[in-house]
Amino acid sequence: MKKNLLFALLASLVISASPGLCDAPATSETSVLVRSTRVTMQKPAGFEESKDFSGFSQADTHSSVLVTELPAPFALATAGFTTEGLASRGMKLLSRADVQVGDYPGLLLEVEQSGYGIVFRKWLTAFGDKDITVVVTASFPLDKADTLSSALKSAVLTARYDKQLKIANPIDNLPFTVSGTTNLKIAGVIQNTLMMNASGEMPKPGKLPTKKSVFVVGRALGNMAVGDRAVFTKARLQKTDSIKDVEIVSENDVEKAGLPAREIVATATEKDGGRVVVFLTLVFPADTYYIMQGIADIADRETMVPEFREVANSFKFKAQ
Repeated sequence: MKKNLLFALLASLVISASPGLCDAPATSETSVLVRSTRVTMQKPAGFEESKDFSGFSQADTHSSVLVTELPAPFALATAGFTTEGLASRGMKLLSRADVQVGDYPGLLLEVEQSGYGIVFRKWLTAFGDKDITVVVTASFPLDKADTLSSALKSAVLTARYDKQLKIANPIDNLPFTVSGTTNLKIAGVIQNTLMMNASGEMPKPGKLPTKKSVFVVGRALGNMAVGDRAVFTKARLQKTDSIKDVEIVSENDVEKAGLPAREIVATATEKDGGRVVVFLTLVFPADTYYIMQGIADIADRETMVPEFREVANSFKFKAQ
């Protein structure tokens, strides 16, 4: 596995949030700190702080502003922000420009993407340095572009990152807990998604870990009607970034934290040709889903599938 699978899995988890509508919004005059980040920005008028992710949402229009900090160099994190790279993730690049975002060089992109039967337009700004990258993505339905596009473009450019700012442990803000195993320890949290690997540390770009198995746990961004759980889980498996030629080995209805869930074990081929085993469990509350997904080298299948399942079985909601 030559790619950093923690970030590949994270990319497949970042689904457009499904939040709001109001009249033509403007940004507020005062910048606010985005929850669980070191980023301040002006909140678009009519948007509310999201309880599901770091950013803001507007439920009536299925619109959102999502703020993500990545422990990766700006050049590396944005290497795929090209026409070809975005197309491989189902996005059409409409425009791209170099911008200065506070003290950091950055990019401003306009893209289009379809999801859940809706065509979304997105303004995306990414900025950073050799250590970190911040990505701010504003998503809104294409048919709301006249009222939302200009203000959301302005909003993403107001983001400012303070490397010295101390924030609460993001693990404390997660609504769930899981237990680690011999080869899976908590490495960190990115955008309300828990990342686990053998070292218990976020991987350093360009340095491949000895143990390559990874596991992520997170909540879908926004509420949605799932429908047929078996069909939905298969479709979600196919959205996993960096793999192809997926072959399902087993699939079963299970229960996690007292809720219905669906588990799939599959094999697949990475885009660089390596063979992997994929473990996926979706947990279904009434109006959304939680995802637990692991990937390991095919040679580690007999060891890692039981450990992936052990973590999934430990999934619990925190007391409210």
